[in-house]
Amino acid sequence: MNIKIASLLICSVLLNSCQESRYHSGYHAILRSFKPVFVNHFPLKMSEGTTYRSKSAEYNLTYLFLYQRIEKSQFLKLFEVTKNEYTEKYNAADSCLLVINMFTTQKNLTQNNKATSTDLLTLKDKCLKNKSPVPNFYNLDITLDSTRCKLPTGFELFIVDAKSGIYWDEKYLTDGKYMPEDWKHGYSKGIAMNEETLEVIYWFVIW
Repeated sequence: MNIKIASLLICSVLLNSCQESRYHSGYHAILRSFKPVFVNHFPLKMSEGTTYRSKSAEYNLTYLFLYQRIEKSQFLKLFEVTKNEYTEKYNAADSCLLVINMFTTQKNLTQNNKATSTDLLTLKDKCLKNKSPVPNFYNLDITLDSTRCKLPTGFELFIVDAKSGIYWDEKYLTDGKYMPEDWKHGYSKGIAMNEETLEVIYWFVIW
């Protein structure tokens, strides 16, 4: 291998390493921007193929999602711990999920009105009573429109914690018009897992 080619390879490795380092640093900076109690269920170390998305309140809410596909042995270990520790869970296929801002889609994200009067009646469904809210995963690469939470049906959603009320600076909160009155404001944190595809999504949402 000549010196020129070797130099190019070294530069490529260093560039990828720097980009990966900045990506990880960005993730850790976002974690630090939240109170630890909100994000203490997120992994500190990002495995290969991990992606994350976050947003401060621009159109509707503040959130952090961390998506990863992991090795089967790692998944099974995490799944066993998760299902034993967090007993409140839902399936993405459930027809009655209390989804945070459930009417938001990629298409109407910037629109002021995201729901019709008929849509809003959904918020009064009796089946929502005593349920904890889960995210609207409308902006992930695996999003589907066929489920209420926009995740494929193989996902189980484990609630780590969810509380109604004001837990954030009110200037960054939504007006709560697309949530039931008893969940007008609040937060939700949890882990979504798909045993068939070995996918894991950590979430925190506050509105």
